[in-house]
Amino acid sequence: MNIKGIAFKTEWIEYPDIEGFYKKHGIPFVNTKDDGSPYYALPIIYDKSTNKYIVDSFHIIAYLDDQYPDTLTLLPKESRALQAGFESATMSIVGGAASTILMPAVHSILNEPSQIFFFRTRGLKQTKPPQEMVEEHWKKLEEAFGVIDRWLKRNGESQKFIAGDAISYVDVALAARVMFIKRVLDVDGSNGWERIQGWHGGRWAGLVADFQQYE
Repeated sequence: MNIKGIAFKTEWIEYPDIEGFYKKHGIPFVNTKDDGSPYYALPIIYDKSTNKYIVDSFHIIAYLDDQYPDTLTLLPKESRALQAGFESATMSIVGGAASTILMPAVHSILNEPSQIFFFRTRGLKQTKPPQEMVEEHWKKLEEAFGVIDRWLKRNGESQKFIAGDAISYVDVALAARVMFIKRVLDVDGSNGWERIQGWHGGRWAGLVADFQQYE
């Protein structure tokens, strides 16, 4: 919203209240769990000018591009399939190792209602995993980011953004994921971000710096 210059107000929702929010407002879900059941997820936006709720980051950006064409276009229609594929690929590569490292830290900074829900639904355990197991996941996470780094290098050093000369949705999605990791690791006191910001020539620290103006 900041990148597009659209004014907004944030409303925070605790994890156990998300499903009820969908049902209260008649919002159709767009994602499913592995067993096919509804996955009630954030973010959601409500556009007062059209009286519509839009769910899921990709769908939100596509809606905003279509509804507000005078703002910066992040998801040109001819690139939507490619951008969706890139986002899915990066999430698949980074997801497993990142989750193992981040989930305990995320749990520790939530409000109590969300902590209880998060612990129950994310398969967290009371005991911490052995340090050697944690280090193995750190190694896997660095390797995962290394794959993405190699993809981005194919653009050449002069091209700053993934899909061209201007910011696109996949730049935002990747930056948001890295900034989320930084925020969680900054809070949990593990100094984990110090590891990541030195990886791959400082690419990830640079990405965070480039997008901080939009926070």
